[in-house]
Amino acid sequence: MRAPDGQQNNLRNPYSQQTSLISAAAVYLAIATLFVAIRTFTKVYVMRAVRIEDYALILALLGFGAFAGVIITSGTFGQGRHMWDVSIAGVIQVSNLSNISEILYGPTMFFAKFSVLKQTERVFVGTKKGNTYWWTQILIWANGIFGLSIFVVFICACVPRKKLWEPDLPGTCISTNGTIIATSIINIVSDWSALILPLAVINRLKVSPKQKIGVMGIFAIGLLACIASIIRLVYSIRLTRAVDRTWAINPVGIWA
Repeated sequence: MRAPDGQQNNLRNPYSQQTSLISAAAVYLAIATLFVAIRTFTKVYVMRAVRIEDYALILALLGFGAFAGVIITSGTFGQGRHMWDVSIAGVIQVSNLSNISEILYGPTMFFAKFSVLKQTERVFVGTKKGNTYWWTQILIWANGIFGLSIFVVFICACVPRKKLWEPDLPGTCISTNGTIIATSIINIVSDWSALILPLAVINRLKVSPKQKIGVMGIFAIGLLACIASIIRLVYSIRLTRAVDRTWAINPVGIWA
């Protein structure tokens, strides 16, 4: 890509957002690993009651680790640099790795949300299958369908797949821009639903307001994920309008 007026192509030592990407990935991964390690140790050695949601959480952590590895690798090829500072081969690799990261995104999000929703079911649903139970099942299945859909859509983003990095080949591709925005919007709805469900149940508990606030505070940590998904949508919209895509895609990965 030709550099705009006032800029020069720099393929040797260009400015890159790679440092911020690596820093963010390292912090998020360290926090997630610590949390999962403490929870797993407690469930295995203290409570001696490992359940399906615990396995799902481990799978989510592994998926997140793979996702972080892919976007960091993409940064070595040009993600986070201005497009006029990236070679054609680099742009091709960024495109391919971005697609792989989206393929990993759906299943990873499903396992994480399945763990949260299943834990909500165990805590708040007794022997009687009331509204909370059915709403939990609806959200689990909805997230499962959503995760599987993202997985399949991005695997089949182009037919043949090689057209992803060789756009002149004959074949068809889906609208990547539309899919990314749709994914972000559905993810926001999913995140807020998983947060609101336990908060609504807690609000109906016959306990003191102080106890309610305390319990809500624990679940309200999920608010951070909800805020991150909104920020990701903002950057996703900017990405669809950007010409300098290798630069604009970086914040989308950071806030994923």
